[in-house]
Amino acid sequence: HGNEAVTSEHVSCVAQVIFRASTWAMFRAAKRVLGCGSDGDAVAPEEARWPCCCKRRLLGAGADLEAPAPGRGRRQPRLVDLNSAPLEQLQAVPGIGKSRAEKLVELRGKGTLASLHALTALPGVRAGALEKIAKHAYVHPEKGLHGLDGAEDKDADLRLRCGRLLFGSWNVRNLGRKSLETNRARDVAAIVAEYDVIALLELRDVEVVDGLLQLLGKDRWAAALSAQVGTDHHKEVYGYLYRTAAVKLLNSQILDDADDRWVREPFLAHFKAAGGFDFVVAAVHIVWGKTIVERRKEVEALGKKLEKVKHWTGEGDIMLVGDFNLEPDDAAWSTARGAGWVPLLEDVDGLTSMVGDTHLYDNIWLHGKNTAGSEWLGVAGVIKFDQVLHFGGKKGSKEATKNAIKENALFCDTEEPRAC
Repeated sequence: HGNEAVTSEHVSCVAQVIFRASTWAMFRAAKRVLGCGSDGDAVAPEEARWPCCCKRRLLGAGADLEAPAPGRGRRQPRLVDLNSAPLEQLQAVPGIGKSRAEKLVELRGKGTLASLHALTALPGVRAGALEKIAKHAYVHPEKGLHGLDGAEDKDADLRLRCGRLLFGSWNVRNLGRKSLETNRARDVAAIVAEYDVIALLELRDVEVVDGLLQLLGKDRWAAALSAQVGTDHHKEVYGYLYRTAAVKLLNSQILDDADDRWVREPFLAHFKAAGGFDFVVAAVHIVWGKTIVERRKEVEALGKKLEKVKHWTGEGDIMLVGDFNLEPDDAAWSTARGAGWVPLLEDVDGLTSMVGDTHLYDNIWLHGKNTAGSEWLGVAGVIKFDQVLHFGGKKGSKEATKNAIKENALFCDTEEPRAC
């Protein structure tokens, strides 16, 4: 947080959420709201409008959300977790059926299903069947870190064909050019490769981004970088890395801060997915400061500024992501919540941003009506990647813990509701 030393308790995690890219206007016009293209998975329009504050970790038993908190609506998940769903749920997935579901359970018994492409090990699962399944199911991105090299690109290509877009945000904690001399940058690239678009916070320089692009493949990846933000004593850079086949960067800029409300001004990026869905991401690293008062002032300023961000592009689908250094239930968020914004990660079952820590500071905020009530497919969670990768040392070691949480989201990239 800020300038203080990072200890072994600051352990990296990853959070993700899943979206579809249909516009809210189309939802309101439709007589029925269809989930993931399934005629049998309808949700009443009034239910689709509920604020989706109830989230669950993707680590655990299937894709079902936990029971909603009092007074809050519930958005049903649209995708099935292939690694944890029971047999009955697998059988109901289009393209799987009873026989393949039984074979899939047998396959899971031999180890983690690391990618959607691993389903080709099942009898008769070829390109057509695989795409049909992929529109209704997912493999947790953390599982992909166990997969073979190249599997992430195959899954990314499958997402593109199925109209899916996986977004991520990650505070990489002081990642700079020196990491290119170690395995740390390679491990960071391995995690980034699981996604289509990712916002990186707390980069120390731009050279490390060029190194990451080299590792990822400059023929498939590109980047947008901010100017340096922060104080004279502590400077950092925001960056967006993205698969060029999945999205096009339309514009990016530092959020105007004439009143000097933030030490590190948010960095905005406007993307358009291959299928037509466009959205704005606002990444921010809230100051730690000497007291919590400083953090709260910056978060309160975000709540007041969010609506004005829409005027930048006229786009209503906005994601506010980053390291907020405050819990999502802190009173400082009242302005944002009052305007309809909701966090996709809540403190459920002890969910935290870092292993060994009790706080949930990193998050993804969406507007309950414009995005969370329409595009989001209802799944959110974290990945504890320090337990999978070494980061230049042993798993769980101090060297493996110098990176902060990474959030991510999966969208349907088309503006046509029935396509998703």
